[in-house]
Order: sequence, then structure tokens, then C-alpha cells
Amino acid sequence: MTAEELADIAGVDRTYITKIEKHNNLPALPIMQIVCNKLDADELLADYLKIKYPAQYERLEKDKATSEVRYLNYEFMQIKEQVEKINRKGITPAELKRLKKRILFFGNDVNRSVRRLQDLIGELQKIKKIAFKPKK
Repeated sequence: MTAEELADIAGVDRTYITKIEKHNNLPALPIMQIVCNKLDADELLADYLKIKYPAQYERLEKDKATSEVRYLNYEFMQIKEQVEKINRKGITPAELKRLKKRILFFGNDVNRSVRRLQDLIGELQKIKKIAFKPKK
């Protein structure tokens, strides 16, 4: 992508992009948000925040983790309620089909969350090895 194309996406002058490149600077947050939204690049925005605004990045990650846990809990309770409905009074074939699909999607979401947690545990173990390394 050229500097001109990026400038068009961000709605700024091409010289602004050139200055960022030449001086190896990061753009202002509003510009970065516009670019990342238009390019659908959430990971890029996360990396940007991690570098330029580490405190905000930490809050964002904590909020994402909290909302993810809330979502998983809510979804689990909804599925459990539908399964109990089957035991009480039955369920239509269409409802059963939707429930099976919901369970499959929920399983994928849980697996993704488990992988993220396993990655975090691995990172934490690396940090512990460094932090608790015996001094010579």
C-alpha cells in the first residue's frame, strides 16, 4: 500500500504518513483507529496500544477477558435452560436443530478461550522462571 492510499484511508494528508515513516513514529490514536477499522485490523490496533499506551492496553485486555467470561457463562446458562426444557416438556425438531448448532458454536468458543488461557499460562510460567530465578 502506498503512502497516498493509506492517507486516503485515514483521511489525512500524504505528508502526514510520510513524516510518520521517515521519523519512525506512531500516528495519533484517532488516525490509527480509523485505519484499523477500515482495514479490519484489530490485531494491529492491539499492537499499537500495547506499544504506545500500555496502561490502556492492559485495561482493554482485562475488559475483553471479563466480557468473554460473562459471554461464556451466559451462553452456557441459555443452553442448560434449553436442555432442561427438553427433559420437562420436549422440544420441536427445529428448536433441537438450533440447539445443536448453538452447542457446537459454544464448544468452539470455549475451546478458543481455553487455548488463550493456555497461552497465558505458558507466558506466566516463562515470567515466573525469570522472576524467581535463583541469584548466584
